Amino acid sequence: MTEIPKSPSPQPTTLDTNAIPLGERSWHAILQHVMEFGDEAETSYLEIKSALDIKSVRGAAHANKHAVAKIAKFLLGAANRSPKDAARYFQGYAVLVIGAEKGQALGVPRGIELHDLENSLRPYLGPKFPNFELGRITLSDEREVLLIIAPPPKDGEQIYPCCKNYQPEERRDNLRDGAIYVRGSSSTREARHEEVLALVERSRDRKKPPIDLEVSLDGPIYRVGEIDDTLNRLYDQEEQHFNERIAEQYRRENNTVSRFPFMQPLPFAKPMTGNEMEEALRAWKDARPEYISTGRQHLLGVSLDFSRIQVVSHGKFIAKPQLSVHFYGCEILEWNDPDNADLEKLVEPVIHKTDAFGYRIDTGTLSINIPHREPTFGNDPNKAWMAFDTESFRPNTPWHSGSKECILVARDISSEHIEATWTLTEDGNDEVVTGGFTIKTEPPVSASDLVLHNFLERNFT
Repeated sequence: MTEIPKSPSPQPTTLDTNAIPLGERSWHAILQHVMEFGDEAETSYLEIKSALDIKSVRGAAHANKHAVAKIAKFLLGAANRSPKDAARYFQGYAVLVIGAEKGQALGVPRGIELHDLENSLRPYLGPKFPNFELGRITLSDEREVLLIIAPPPKDGEQIYPCCKNYQPEERRDNLRDGAIYVRGSSSTREARHEEVLALVERSRDRKKPPIDLEVSLDGPIYRVGEIDDTLNRLYDQEEQHFNERIAEQYRRENNTVSRFPFMQPLPFAKPMTGNEMEEALRAWKDARPEYISTGRQHLLGVSLDFSRIQVVSHGKFIAKPQLSVHFYGCEILEWNDPDNADLEKLVEPVIHKTDAFGYRIDTGTLSINIPHREPTFGNDPNKAWMAFDTESFRPNTPWHSGSKECILVARDISSEHIEATWTLTEDGNDEVVTGGFTIKTEPPVSASDLVLHNFLERNFT
């Protein structure tokens, strides 16, 4: 049994209002503070009832209606506080001390249980009212000080109106069905219009649960060496072969003129002259850098496997997310089906094969209406990026970006790992969520091996 002094302590107590008022140490500190200052200690977060007959004449299982109404009024006022203001003291909790006053703690009769008190309060508080704590400080075998501890209010909580009338002779203790009670500086009263409006805003400020997103790469990041050297060798061979064709054409022209000067080819089958072939070669050499760039894209596109982004939203539905992922030290290119490997797209010929009438059909120039794809992607000077705009991420369900879209290649063949970062925004949510992950790259491969396997071997099998 704890002995409580009947008079104030000789030294003033300092109440720590930064602490959570749960546990015996905090309860004793609050009680000492009440005994020192009495009613002057009452604030928006602390109320005092020196004597309140909790038990009814019917015994411990029943609570006194008048006492229950007073407790209900305190709890309603505490629940309708501003979360920001409440958080300044007791970390948002509020405390009603029953059975103490300045200079003494006489307590109340022991015997009321929490579940009995909750049952008595429910008609006033309603079924959705937040739970409260009941603290006890024992004074003797018959008496104790009670502490009713209201939880911190939260943004997004509903307004808590009184759900039942209580009309005693003392009108200041009235409770009115439908009334909204708030805590003033030292008492509980009905809300004014501006306080009701503030509570409406509080109920609208319903914060969504935090976004817990796991973003990863489903697929490889490649390291390819000797790309430029390999393509330049192929283009050098094409130039050399075409120079040989030019020389052969000049020989053919000279022989034809000397032996059969009267013979002229038919107009629709007229071959290119040596001069025309030299002009075509000059134009091809001017465009060679562009051709090599296109050939590089085709080589990597048909030779390497595609990668996708996988997203898992843990425990939360995300509506219309916008996700961007950045891969540092990477290049991103469009994936192409390996069956589309075309040697003439790898190495642009100086002169393409023509049909019987001297015209060539270039299917690459045909215009086809293709719907917008996901993802969009591109390259910046030191990184590659993907961007997605989809309908939703469902809780705990893996989501993949559009399949067979793009490939990733490390810019530095010595890079064994690639760092990636991501940024997410959600429709109707101002919060920006970021994160990152690391991907291990594939072992290096040679561009010449890719050419051999995907272009040359196929032409001979």
